[in-house]
Amino acid sequence: MTVVNEAILKLANQALLPPLDTSVNVENYLEFVNSDIQWDEVIVFSDSNHQNTLILLLKNAIIVCAMRFNLEMSEFITIIQRLCRNGKTLKLAVLQGDVLSETDIAEFTSLQNVLAACSFQTIKVTITEIKKYLTALGKPGAKGRGPNFSKDTKENVWKDSHGRCMFTGCGQRLGIDELSGEKGNFSYLAHNVASSENGERGIPVLSEKLSNDASNILLLCDKHHRLVDKIAGCNYPASRLSDMRVQHCRLSEILLDGLSYESVDVYVLLWPVNAQVVSPPGSRDIAGSLATMKLRSLCIPNVLDNGGENVFLRAGTIGGQIPSIIESSARRILDQTRRHDFKAALFAFGPMPALVGLGALLGNKGQFLPMLRYRDSGCWMWPKEEPVSKFYSVEGKDSLVAHEDVVISINFTATSPAVVAKAHEIKNRLGCSVINYTAVPEFMGNGAIPHPENGIALCAQLQQDMHDFRLKYGVKRIHLLICASNAASIFVGQAYDLHHPDMIVYDFEGEGMKPVLLISNNLGGTKLLSPEC
Repeated sequence: MTVVNEAILKLANQALLPPLDTSVNVENYLEFVNSDIQWDEVIVFSDSNHQNTLILLLKNAIIVCAMRFNLEMSEFITIIQRLCRNGKTLKLAVLQGDVLSETDIAEFTSLQNVLAACSFQTIKVTITEIKKYLTALGKPGAKGRGPNFSKDTKENVWKDSHGRCMFTGCGQRLGIDELSGEKGNFSYLAHNVASSENGERGIPVLSEKLSNDASNILLLCDKHHRLVDKIAGCNYPASRLSDMRVQHCRLSEILLDGLSYESVDVYVLLWPVNAQVVSPPGSRDIAGSLATMKLRSLCIPNVLDNGGENVFLRAGTIGGQIPSIIESSARRILDQTRRHDFKAALFAFGPMPALVGLGALLGNKGQFLPMLRYRDSGCWMWPKEEPVSKFYSVEGKDSLVAHEDVVISINFTATSPAVVAKAHEIKNRLGCSVINYTAVPEFMGNGAIPHPENGIALCAQLQQDMHDFRLKYGVKRIHLLICASNAASIFVGQAYDLHHPDMIVYDFEGEGMKPVLLISNNLGGTKLLSPEC
């Protein structure tokens, strides 16, 4: 970005400065806006109890300018009218239950996130409705309610909810009484933005306009209807209830889509990393992760290990008895999936070398699909709903020299100084080549493999590369330095095949790395050994 653009960007966020309160300041700023900013949408934005009011200008739904004014209402309305000339869209957005902070308005990206949080409390309005909204600020809400629910609205809400309570974590069937078994309608309709301005979640103008809007209405059981309307209304602002509605609809569609998906076994295998074990996947995690590949769970998950074998906790490293533990888990998966053509989804987490070893033992002849523990979201999910075209680069293959050893560095979570240092140390000591597989900047991190099909493609590429290393360059040993997610580690292991060179897998120790696992194969199959063997 040029210096000129940086200066314009800084001026465009006037909300960081004191509000404009004189005609001279206003005119000077609007002159800058008209000459240097392009926009197609004007949003009057207000937060809880109307403590902050901003005017936002957007271009293609992206904030390009934010400003504040301390003026009489008539002058404020005049400014809005000027900004809306030439057919610009005017909207009103209200963030209920929260107040803007300095951090929120510090950058357009954070302000954009706040605006997204109240997307269902953002509506298209007229200048007259903006006047009505501003006039109502600080005054008791208007009496009365907005339009009653129409028959179509009631039907649409029921369809969206699939007859279940939309409150997060409930999902109670509302077409039958759970105690008596009697069929009927035992649901309650609740507004996100209250139909009455005097209500707990009432907002001038929005209350009336959204009163009969299905997207503003939740289907609830009796208990949760009382909770949000009579007991703890202050804890459930409209934005939170809207998010509940979105999440319920999204999860419902995932689960129902699963009826047409192929069913697979699900295995959960959680080993500790530094004595810490991640939480197992819930039903929502499993359904969402599998839906990415149009799969669904065949039955309840097969939990092989939900807290780590004691020997893992005692050993602290991948050594000693650890290879036998990995082999035992792999054998159980292979034995149990034999009747299903060796196909399963694998929710596995643990030390990277252990997961590489597990992937090598499961192999690529079956269809064992690892699932990602996505650290950025703190749950099991894939960052992308569709595979991407390019998520990593390869460096060093063009300059590969014939040698019995080669170093493979997988730099997906980060480009670790320990990996770089160990690669140089092995190269200088043995005189071999180093091949780097590095995530592109856009995907560098825990989500470097953004979609399972990308993981499958990586596995195929590594498998071919390791064949070439042996056949074309005489490689007998691969030194694997890996810094990657749980799913990526398994995909890398699955690339290992019969007749491939031996693979020595390294793990982090302090500020360095050391060999912790040897993967070898012969006519009897793939074996895991301690590197000293």
